[in-house]
Amino acid sequence: MDPEVQALLDLQDVHCAGRSLSLADPDLKLGPADAWAVALEGASLLVVRTGIGLANAAAATALALNLTNAPLVISSGSAGGLGKDVEVGDVIVSTFSRYGQVDATAFGYELGQVPGQPVKFASPEDLVSRAEEAGAIAGQVISNDVFVMSDTVETFRERFPKALATDMETAAAAQISQAMGADFLAIRGISDLCGPRADQENHRDAGVVSAAAAQVIAQVVAG
Repeated sequence: MDPEVQALLDLQDVHCAGRSLSLADPDLKLGPADAWAVALEGASLLVVRTGIGLANAAAATALALNLTNAPLVISSGSAGGLGKDVEVGDVIVSTFSRYGQVDATAFGYELGQVPGQPVKFASPEDLVSRAEEAGAIAGQVISNDVFVMSDTVETFRERFPKALATDMETAAAAQISQAMGADFLAIRGISDLCGPRADQENHRDAGVVSAAAAQVIAQVVAG
């Protein structure tokens, strides 16, 4: 979404790149997705606005990797807090990413496992540690094609007790990244809680939490 993308465009080092970036003026098109080249001190990013959902995330990830052969893909932006101890405003880094709704258990697969794919997609431990040093909380991230609401949150918590956050893109991007030989991380800011407690009914703006995630990303890619 635009606020999630803007948080990454704001990382642009104008002194390094000599230009500012605008949501209205992408550097290139990747099918239905837009992309911007963001220059950081010591690193460069291709920021891709994928659109919402698993299919959009998979398509944009494949197109971006085919174009760049990048060594690392990061799923950024906002997410819903699933873990009971997760707070609005936290930044989560994925130890593993997995699907939350896939069910081929009738054929002997684990819940959340796409036939022919791993049960979950691992993130590199050294990059996870780097994100933790920057203030992120490490744990599993699950992806669904529905919003997890108060009437379904306990079901997902029971099925995936180690999951801290849920979104609608990460697992698909992780699957494509692994297939194409790229490392993968999800770094997401928690904008709301799934089944919020009474003291956390006010959600935080996606742009605000995405900016917090972007600062963690900047430190991860800078090494």
